[in-house]
Amino acid sequence: MTHHCAFRPPSILANWRMTWPNHSLVPTRLPPLGERALASHLRGHRIEAVPAMPRGTVRGRWAAIKTPSSNPGIEGRASMTDHELNPLLSKIDCVRLYVSDLDAGLAFYCDRLGLSLLWRTHQAVALRLPNTDAELVLQTEDREQEVDFSVESADAAAGRIADAGGKVRVPPFDIQIGRCVVVEDPWGNRLVLLDSSKGIVQTDAEGKVIGNLPP
Repeated sequence: MTHHCAFRPPSILANWRMTWPNHSLVPTRLPPLGERALASHLRGHRIEAVPAMPRGTVRGRWAAIKTPSSNPGIEGRASMTDHELNPLLSKIDCVRLYVSDLDAGLAFYCDRLGLSLLWRTHQAVALRLPNTDAELVLQTEDREQEVDFSVESADAAAGRIADAGGKVRVPPFDIQIGRCVVVEDPWGNRLVLLDSSKGIVQTDAEGKVIGNLPP
């Protein structure tokens, strides 16, 4: 069985839907942006190389061809959703570790392991991880290890988690850089989600937090 749908350029790809389960997209004519660029927008579908469309052509025809799935767990999941185009978790903001003494923690992670100080308060210090903008935060208040994820809005994230079948364990609250919410996925994994709506921290020459930079 073959269905056809009109091609839409990436700027309005979010409006595109493919509603037939277990089908792969096979272009009958390749759009101007090229197979590789298009594949990044249509991940999970089989893209076949075909002769290019005339330069400047915007619309083309696509064939949605039923193909067997090698993974029964993804049967019927051929469409791109708005959520796939707008992931909730943007990056890891920090990993938080407990230490009983901040100076001892600095001696171990900085002096012996080579990390450098980003900022410090009376209860926590943040250390730079050289190949990422995520931070390693040493703190003296909570013995549980914690991974914090960045989101655009903690308040919106709380609603989206609940709608998806997760649970909001701690409703959104204010933090130094913005808002934070503690949630759980359906398997009980705790996720700490935070935004930087108030701006990232501002420090003095010694790394002490003195305020926030404009968001």
